[in-house]
Amino acid sequence: MRILKILHALQSVVGFRTEDTFPNRPASVEFMDRDGDGPRAAFVHRIGITRRILEDGAFEQMRFLDDYLALCDPRRTEWIRYFMDHNPEFLNGEVHRDRSRLLRPELARCVRRLDAMPVAGVAALVDGVLASERPSTFRIARAVTAHYFSACLQEISGTNVSVDEEVLFGVDIFLPFPRPAHLHACNQRVDSYIAAVRRIREPSPAELIVLLTLLMMGTAPTVATVNWTANRWHRQVTSGTASGSPPPEVDFSLAPTSFVMRRCVEDTEVEGHSFEQGDVVYLFLGEASGCPLHRLNSLPFGAGRHTCSGQPLSRRMLELTHAAFGESRGDWNRAVASGVVPGRSSAFVKFEDVTA
Repeated sequence: MRILKILHALQSVVGFRTEDTFPNRPASVEFMDRDGDGPRAAFVHRIGITRRILEDGAFEQMRFLDDYLALCDPRRTEWIRYFMDHNPEFLNGEVHRDRSRLLRPELARCVRRLDAMPVAGVAALVDGVLASERPSTFRIARAVTAHYFSACLQEISGTNVSVDEEVLFGVDIFLPFPRPAHLHACNQRVDSYIAAVRRIREPSPAELIVLLTLLMMGTAPTVATVNWTANRWHRQVTSGTASGSPPPEVDFSLAPTSFVMRRCVEDTEVEGHSFEQGDVVYLFLGEASGCPLHRLNSLPFGAGRHTCSGQPLSRRMLELTHAAFGESRGDWNRAVASGVVPGRSSAFVKFEDVTA
């Protein structure tokens, strides 16, 4: 019963969001009473309170998968466990700080790799999709994202091992209540790539964590952001407002991650709302008010100590995409804009291929 209540509360927001808005939830914070011995759940709908909690030491990062991994075969979830144990996003205190410092140079390598990537090459990739039989912003986003991540994976692995779309786009462990079969399948996809790399070269510990991070929490928000950017460019072209050059600013207001989770570690109060030790808090990264998302009512990279460590890389990918759309000479009028998949409770927003 508790699981169904939490799913209902999440879907009342995530399941009805569009690419530009979260639905209106009148209450700033909604608390769900304890069910038996389980912790109390809270759902934060206002971005100001979300920011305060993310910056507050009374709340810590939550290892939300631990209970579900306990139900899985350890051998069939090896890489997911390694990822949760070593990625700084799921660590707290000094361990989080030290691990973040360890990974920063490796992520900077990816940024430099993209800095050297010709814009014309990405634009040609976009034009190839636009010239295909069934062009859509969904297919443009997948092609561009695969291009970026293939380059980053090759940079970090030090190999030319290719990665197929099933591995890039078929790994989603950020579900509220994932089933063991789903986690086993995700782990197998990651294992197929890591095993191929290790047959050629053994990555360093930092490289291995970055490879796992790219595969497990990089592609989903990136492909959503690129799809959103493609939709925005498509609307400008089809409405006759695009002049062959991109808009003056790259827009980072989309919240590709719909929510994150935190655990309250001591009784505290945030803007008049009392949180108790042990509370599990679901924080929406866009204002659930029905208003269009913009830089003041969304947190695309989170906030506080656990601000997304891949933010510079994500920004570089979006800047490169933005420039490539401006150089594209394909017929955007042939493409179909893709909408958000309705009804999902995944942490990451998903777009659907309307041409399939």
